[in-house]
Amino acid sequence: MQGICRLTLKQCELQNSHIYPKFVVDWMKSTGSRYLRNYTTPNRRQQDGLKKFLLSYEAEQLFSVREKWFSENVFRKYLENQTVEIEYDENLFYFAISFLWRILVLELEQSNIETFKFFKEMRETEEEWRNFLLNGIYPLNYDRIHLILTDNIKDHTLPSRNVEYFFTRSMDGTTVFNEEYNKCSIFAKFSKFIFWGFIKSPDESGLVGTRINPIRGIMKAPQQFNNLDVTSFFLHRIQLYDKRESASENQQEKMLEEIRNNREFYQNSELFDTLNFDHEMDKKNKNNKW
Repeated sequence: MQGICRLTLKQCELQNSHIYPKFVVDWMKSTGSRYLRNYTTPNRRQQDGLKKFLLSYEAEQLFSVREKWFSENVFRKYLENQTVEIEYDENLFYFAISFLWRILVLELEQSNIETFKFFKEMRETEEEWRNFLLNGIYPLNYDRIHLILTDNIKDHTLPSRNVEYFFTRSMDGTTVFNEEYNKCSIFAKFSKFIFWGFIKSPDESGLVGTRINPIRGIMKAPQQFNNLDVTSFFLHRIQLYDKRESASENQQEKMLEEIRNNREFYQNSELFDTLNFDHEMDKKNKNNKW
């Protein structure tokens, strides 16, 4: 498909690019369902995650170097041992921005986005991040990038059936904003990794051990993310997960058939443990209030 690469801004043969890195999609399938369902389209089964005709081959290769680095030096190490100290270099800052940038590009393609209060700042952020990703020009105005490392939840009191799933397995990304208080951020996550990029009126209070140093550093869980904007968004997002459209009866039957045909795989999978935990917490907390 011919088009304009969103990174190089050149006419090219566009690649059907992964929005969420392929190594994440592969991990999701190896630890749970062989098919994926999007947050907004639960009736559509996907084998390869969300993809868009977004980037040129040149841009894909540029991103793939950092994706490989993140997969080998952060993703696998942390999932194998949540107490490990993660030593990182400039590749983490680059990877985080490349992921957040992809979500931001999709957000800027939403209808009527030009009327959004923070459209100007979002366009400026996209341009700064793009120049950094392509040309190495440091994003002076939009460099407040955080990575929150999550873990399996031991207990909670929320009346929700999606808390564990949200924090440990969901693939998600969106604009986070509060027009009254003039705040805007970009949120993106997969597995146990939550990325947060401040755009407007950044309030980083309560975030300890989460900000990514653009050159090098060490990151280790548990971190502190007692930031009101961040935690209130997480609660709101979990509520939206509870209210999202369920798969149709036909699709639910297909899912049950898949489980029946692969019973041993699912009973020994991380997905099964996650869903079972959320089910038990939902029963325990069903009379609680948000």
